Formats: sequence, C-alpha cells, structure tokens
Amino acid sequence: MDIDSMSVLDLRKELGERGLNTKGRKEELLRRLNEARQKDRINTSNETFELTTTRTSTLHEIRWEIDWHVLEQIKQSQDGEDNGEMLESAPCKIMSHDWGCYVEKFKEDKFLSFYVYGHDSAKASYSLYMKSSKTLEWKLDQDAGYYDGGWSRGWGWRCWKKVSQLKQNHVINGKIEIKVKLHIYNDIKHTCSKVLAAIPTAPKPELKSRNERMLNEKIHTDVTLKCQDVEIEAHKAILASSSEVFAAMFNHKMRESLDNAVEIGGLEPEVLTLLIKYIYTEELPEEYDEINLLLAAVIAHC
Repeated sequence: MDIDSMSVLDLRKELGERGLNTKGRKEELLRRLNEARQKDRINTSNETFELTTTRTSTLHEIRWEIDWHVLEQIKQSQDGEDNGEMLESAPCKIMSHDWGCYVEKFKEDKFLSFYVYGHDSAKASYSLYMKSSKTLEWKLDQDAGYYDGGWSRGWGWRCWKKVSQLKQNHVINGKIEIKVKLHIYNDIKHTCSKVLAAIPTAPKPELKSRNERMLNEKIHTDVTLKCQDVEIEAHKAILASSSEVFAAMFNHKMRESLDNAVEIGGLEPEVLTLLIKYIYTEELPEEYDEINLLLAAVIAHC
C-alpha cells in the first residue's frame, strides 16, 4: 500500500508489526515508516538484496456483559485519589495467560473508562467495541495502540464514555455489551533474499499458437525465404525482431529487402524450417540430433 494513502490506523499497525514506535502525529508516523521501508531494499554493486521484516499475529475475541446497575454503583475517586473503584471482568485464558477488561469511574467527571489487562510481557494491540441500543450493531469505540510489554494496570488508550451517553446509547435489557478484538503478536522475523535478474521466458501459449498460425496459414506474409527447392513465406517484422542478420537485410536497401525474397545458402532445407519455427514459437523438437546441433549454431549467428 502507498504510504501517503494510508490512514493513521494503518500506519500504526505496520509500525507495530515492525516492532517500531507507534506514537506520534501522522507526519511523524509517515516519516518513520518511510525510513523503515527504504531500509528494506539494499543495492550493492550489480546485486540486489531484498530484506523483509514480518511479524505474524493471532486474533482473539473477548466479550463482557455488565449489568447497568453495577456500573452505576462503581465508586468514583475520593479526594487525593487519581482513580476510583475498578470493576474487573472474569479472566479468560489466551495462550496460557489471563486476559480481560477493566472499567473504572474517573474523578468527578461522571466518566467511565474501559481498557484491557493482560500478560505483562505480551506484544499486542486491541480494538474495543460496544453494542448500540439503537441498531443492535457493534460500534467501534477505541483502537488501542501497539503494546510492547512491561507491567501496566491497564494498557493501550482508554475508551472514555460519559455515563449519561452510555445509558442513552448502549444499555440493552439492563446490560452493557462489550467486545474486544485482541491481536497478540509473535516474534519479529527478518529474512534476506537475493533478487535474481529476470529470465526471458517463452511466449505465452496463446501467443505461440497465433504466431504459428500466421506462419502455417501464410497470413499477410511479406517475404519469401528460398533454400534449394524449398520456399518458406514469412513476415519481415517477426524475423527482424528475432535476428540481427534479418534485421540488417530488411532495414537497408539490400536486394533482399527490395525483392522481398531471400536466398539462404549453406543450410539444409530441414534446418531452415526448424530455424523459422523456432523464431515464431521458441520451440525445438524434443529429440536432439545433428540437425539440432547445426540449428543451434545457426541461431547463435542470427
């Protein structure tokens, strides 16, 4: 994906997968990711190496239903305290560690904050959703940033919700429904591979068949190749694009170009036939005998 067209969320996701800092404004994220991508490709002398940094992740989902009257009864912080009472979901085992959600009432603003708790050395990110009471659909409320381990009471960005808005928009049958999509990342892997030069390939089957049909059915031929008593009608453009010898004949005012006929000497008719077929289809007979040896020599001089 082109960096300039990426959203802040996409920028943070790729930076997180590369194990880089995901904090900062969009301009800083763009600069950081651009520098990382430039380092992925290194050119030395005539060789090209491609460096790839990847990190896979596993996706897990946590769901939590909370009775509204329980939320209303959470105590807010007292004088001198930064945080109020904390309500914790039941833990769920994910990859042998406990994960879950917190909600707490913050100071006197009548706000509740929601966030995730998990393994203290985990590398993860999460998205927090709440179900709408109006549409019964899940609504994304917060995309938490990449977390790279270290002890924390709760991590990522908190989802702040005003109590009155929660009651109006998210209470369904006396409950609040929360869903968390949790990505847990594996170790970063680095690979280095040498980029090989492109190898010319034979024409595609449909192109070969078209060329061969033009040769066999003599469609719009414009030159005749004569070898002993054999005449082969062909196309100047195809011959000239495949052979420097033919190109020289047709690009200058040589007799062959003016007469639209070329006398081929020093070859057996069978060898010339194989040569022209090779030019049109890049195919040789499976058997490899003296004729093919001679044909290889002819091709080398074309």
